[in-house]
Amino acid sequence: MIELTNISKTFNAGTPQEVRALININLNISNEEFIVIVGANGSGKSSLLNAIAGTIIPDSGKINIEGNEVTDWKDFRRSKWIARIFQDPFKGTASELSIIDNFRLAAIRTKRKSLSIGINSKFKEMVRERIALLGLGLEDKLEQSIGTLSGGQRQALTLIMAVMDDAKILLLDEPSAALDPKTSEIIMQKADQIIKEFKLTSILITHNLKDVASYGSRVILMKEGTIASDIKGEERSKMTIKDFQEWFL
Repeated sequence: MIELTNISKTFNAGTPQEVRALININLNISNEEFIVIVGANGSGKSSLLNAIAGTIIPDSGKINIEGNEVTDWKDFRRSKWIARIFQDPFKGTASELSIIDNFRLAAIRTKRKSLSIGINSKFKEMVRERIALLGLGLEDKLEQSIGTLSGGQRQALTLIMAVMDDAKILLLDEPSAALDPKTSEIIMQKADQIIKEFKLTSILITHNLKDVASYGSRVILMKEGTIASDIKGEERSKMTIKDFQEWFL
């Protein structure tokens, strides 16, 4: 599904502010795999996610998605495969629009600009059915302005909006970090449910060790722009919060 070969990225090269964000990263991610990436601030987690998304272009190496080399493609060209959930729950929605209007925008995100998707009864019913998966009662509030909802409600809706088109890859950049603990737990449970139900290939960045222990089929520890550990399979299934705490010691 996703293949990174010798990916390197340096910011402010040749200056006192030089940062080697990624150093010869080699990573293969299989279809429907759920990877959790952890590491200290500045370890390269976000740079790796941004390189996959196309927000930053690497200085060297190659990136392939579904057999297509996309190394030099900007994020909008990769959007036919990739949906992204940001840390800020207000970043992925248009506050002034209704819930249903936000879902219409999500549905045409990767479509040709000439293609129009109307808000008819069939579309509304599909949106209702998908929002109902959240179990938050928002499926009966489609005409309500999304700006009137809480951060947790908006973040939950962005999870559903991520699967309104044909995206097969979901990038989660600390999606619950800005939420209170209870809402954070709900969002992660809903994310895991959606990832499984829609068979998405997913990458989660988090500092929450409870989430690291609870979610994903594979855990990657990054240090100073490199992959320090890559745990999967039976070894991953046996690891506990205490094991992951020891990584940071």
